[in-house]
Amino acid sequence: EYEVHLLLLNNEIEYDIPENQIVHFLGNGSGFHNDTFNILKIPVLARQLIRYCERNEIALVLSLLARPNFVACYAKKVGFQGKVLISERIYTPLWYRGNELRGRIGKFLVSRLYPYADAILPNSEGTRDALRDQYGIKGKYTVVKNLVSFDAVNRLKTEDVDDVDFDSFTFVCVAGFRE
Repeated sequence: EYEVHLLLLNNEIEYDIPENQIVHFLGNGSGFHNDTFNILKIPVLARQLIRYCERNEIALVLSLLARPNFVACYAKKVGFQGKVLISERIYTPLWYRGNELRGRIGKFLVSRLYPYADAILPNSEGTRDALRDQYGIKGKYTVVKNLVSFDAVNRLKTEDVDDVDFDSFTFVCVAGFRE
């Protein structure tokens, strides 16, 4: 029913993608640049996003990560005519905490660009409240909770894991919601 275009900010794909999936790389490099370079490139990527969407008659951009959120919102700010939905999948004040440069720039970008989103999809009421109360972002919010409940995580945490190689460093991140 829908034609989905996967637009990536770097040319590294770490997951299997269906053969018929339309994939386009905005920019032309890897994602391993410094924070300053990545921030300065936001306007360039936003203009590339606008051109791509116009050429392909794309009316809706859904962004799921912080830097793509900045790019999509900046595109909306400078003229993208379609809808921009962004997902905030972190507790923003914790991610951009402190007085170091990264934290100050992140706070600035969130407060200045997120208001351009047509809708914000945080993964918790706490993140929604923080965006609204601490960052002053008024807008349309729809909380989209994680699909794994804390009760299920607590039940499963004692079970043996046999599908992960723990001989090397393994980082596991689990989030859930309370039933």
